Amino acid sequence: MPLHFGKTYYPKIIGFAMPFFTILSSLGSSLTGWIHDATHSYILAWKYAILVLTIGLVILILASPPLYPSIRGNGAITVAG
Repeated sequence: MPLHFGKTYYPKIIGFAMPFFTILSSLGSSLTGWIHDATHSYILAWKYAILVLTIGLVILILASPPLYPSIRGNGAITVAG
């Protein structure tokens, strides 16, 4: 990820996103327990987990690589300075 966002912004992005990751992770295990209590099976929870992971994988595959400002349309790389 530092290659995508740079060394300056990467820690800021992770610092901003980490609380959301933590909350969503804790909700995932609680939701799984609730599904098990309601259905007496983990099958539905596994189906939801596979669905969420598949959506994430598709988004990851479709994501385009970053375009660096130093790379011009003709492919020439310039040095800032």
